[in-house]
Amino acid sequence: MVPNEDKILKLIVRLRSMGDGGGKNSFLRREEIMNRLVTMGPEAVPHLIPMLKDENISVREHVARALGYIGDASALPALIDAVEDVYIRGASIRALEGIGEASIPVLIELAANTEESISGPALSVLSMLGERSLPALKDILMDGEADPSKREVAGRAMSVIRMDRRCPFGGSRTMGKDCKYCDRKHKE
Repeated sequence: MVPNEDKILKLIVRLRSMGDGGGKNSFLRREEIMNRLVTMGPEAVPHLIPMLKDENISVREHVARALGYIGDASALPALIDAVEDVYIRGASIRALEGIGEASIPVLIELAANTEESISGPALSVLSMLGERSLPALKDILMDGEADPSKREVAGRAMSVIRMDRRCPFGGSRTMGKDCKYCDRKHKE
């Protein structure tokens, strides 16, 4: 038994026992429990993953958010599966930001989805990952054989990322210098 396992299991029981009612106080108690689970770190992940299928929508949403805050890549497959749950789709996609670079290929796939409730949040998370997602996005843009929908997503995400009007392929702050985004030297 891991050191915090008993605490984690007690918190999970409390979270599940809260039911749907209770209004604001119930929400705040769930938030408190979620925050305590997050402080347990990766130890809590194996216990939280099955809760993504809990019958209570609020529990599923809090668990998706907690997994994102913990940021452990072992939660990635479960969060990808949770995108299919329309009630926690947004929370599951936003949780991928916490996973970081390991989630970038998945986010690109999701952003290429034709359903706006999937593609919109995925594109938003890609842009929030900022510079960390640029190498993968650049590779897709430069690959002439890449799926056209993925290339479009890569271009859109790169244009959103344009931090401080830097590149993608010609931003004003990189003029005349080697560009760290596209490996070119832009003309002044």
